[in-house]
Amino acid sequence: ADPGDPARTDAGETYVIFGSSSPPSTLDLSTESADITIYGDDEGGFSGWAVASGDINGDGFDDIIIGARRANPGDRTYAGETYVIFGSSPSSPVTIDLNTTPADITVCGDNAEDESGSAVASGDVNGDGFDDLIIGAYYADPGDRTNAGETYVIFGASFSSPPYTIDLSTTPADITVCGAAAYDYSGYAVASGDVNGNGNNDIIIGANGADAAGGGNAGETYVIFGDNFPSPPYTIDLSTTPADITVCGAADWDESGCALASGDVNNDGYDDIIIGAQYADPGDRWGAGETYLIAGGGAYVTAHGLGGKSWIKEFSILTNGLNSFKAFGGVNSQGEVHLAIGDVDADSLDEIAAGQGEGAKSWVKFFEVDGSIINSFKAFGAANTNGELHLTIGNFVANLSDNEIAIAQGEGGQSWVKVFETDGTFIRSIKAFGGANVQGEVHLAAGDLENADKIDEIIAGMGEGGSSWVKIFSHEGILIRSFKAFGAANIGGEVHVAVGNFDADPDVEIAAATGYNGNNLVKLFDKDGTFIRKFKAFGAAVNPNGEVQITAADIDNDGVDEIICGHGEGGSSMVKVFKANGTVVRSFKAFGGVNAQGEVHLGKSNY
Repeated sequence: ADPGDPARTDAGETYVIFGSSSPPSTLDLSTESADITIYGDDEGGFSGWAVASGDINGDGFDDIIIGARRANPGDRTYAGETYVIFGSSPSSPVTIDLNTTPADITVCGDNAEDESGSAVASGDVNGDGFDDLIIGAYYADPGDRTNAGETYVIFGASFSSPPYTIDLSTTPADITVCGAAAYDYSGYAVASGDVNGNGNNDIIIGANGADAAGGGNAGETYVIFGDNFPSPPYTIDLSTTPADITVCGAADWDESGCALASGDVNNDGYDDIIIGAQYADPGDRWGAGETYLIAGGGAYVTAHGLGGKSWIKEFSILTNGLNSFKAFGGVNSQGEVHLAIGDVDADSLDEIAAGQGEGAKSWVKFFEVDGSIINSFKAFGAANTNGELHLTIGNFVANLSDNEIAIAQGEGGQSWVKVFETDGTFIRSIKAFGGANVQGEVHLAAGDLENADKIDEIIAGMGEGGSSWVKIFSHEGILIRSFKAFGAANIGGEVHVAVGNFDADPDVEIAAATGYNGNNLVKLFDKDGTFIRKFKAFGAAVNPNGEVQITAADIDNDGVDEIICGHGEGGSSMVKVFKANGTVVRSFKAFGGVNAQGEVHLGKSNY
């Protein structure tokens, strides 16, 4: 469009048509006015090339976001500009001419020919309650990588005294995401949505020129999970740091990632990723294009079992192999790692607790999800003969301000459970079982079974050599009740336990699985020990020793927890996700041959 008098050729215009319960069926802008019309500033600036909205200043009104990819801030030809015009309740029609009235926020591109503002979006990436501004500059040249592209995130705030100018040539964005390789055109499209369900919107970036596994210019789409990002500015260079999720185009010249959107299409509580591939060739229709929907979800955490190499591996519900890191070195001689997942530092994000397995020294470590270590401490001394630990994270004190960790002895112990603050400060100890638990091993879970008071109880299952009993203790270590989970078919007497809401009623239930020398069985019980139902998790051919590792989580965010089961010792590293009725939702192989005994320890988190 050519606004102004005299006309500014290709300056561009943006129109806002107010929604209503009875909108017009046709609105002809050649004869009728939009409710708001915004004229571009620069001749040839292409204002309106990209548009979005979001409440950047947190006043309850969505704001108008406009990209002008060929605007010329300063003397930087085609550096591009992005404008934010704060929402309000104007009487329509209104005309705003950016040539005479500056936007409330103007973001100027960094370098000439970056074309910043070629794509725009918004979402609350850092979880502070303000929508953040996301800007693509697909011709930017980070690190001398020609046209690798950049994406900028500018955090929302009250911006109480507009107008504001943010010049990226002198003031870095709060987050800058640099494209991985020359001519990737990263930032060609941008979007935002909470794909992993952690409460923060994620940054979604299209790089339609990337040479993915599918071939040259197959295109890639990146998802960078939202976080608190407390100390900006941040730079994320995709040439050295992979995105949390990378979706690779299917075939050369598909240009997957040329268009993006996000929304909860399947109504499971997770935003989904919608990707356009404009030049894909479905069937024999050259260039007909394809559109993909990839369902959002959380992440599974898996760890090597006995005979492994101490590795932890995270799996997105979207893609296998999200991230992996080594939890322990040679001191964890059998390579086994036990897991617990929970928020250990009160930042509303889950961390990973890893306990040593058989043949170790009773150490526990806490990690961020990227594998960076937070802290570690020794939970037991020589009385825990084999150095193995079982873990659960929960709220075990009455202050409700943060979580604690319960740690139990493994095989060769004396059936003790200790509760610690996550910095290693000892709180109390509980003797879970007596001599009937022959090997002194205790499996753990946690959940608010009793009073809906947000204080968790500790659920203890006997270890190998036991007699299949489960006990429930208050957070103070007082025995509440016990029940026998299995009969003689669970020959080894070992019980793995988990807690979840498996039927959408107000109460949580207990899931129990057979241990070594069991029969691959999972049983569900009410909190009072009343049997509900059972199902077989694996067949004897693939999991011959009948041991089932188990955890529970609401994978599809429908208010009912699923049961996640992993092979035990002697298996082949498979994981299955079940509905409470035994229906399989998903299965995948967590590890290859390096996990020699095929055992998989489990956790579940929404990062």
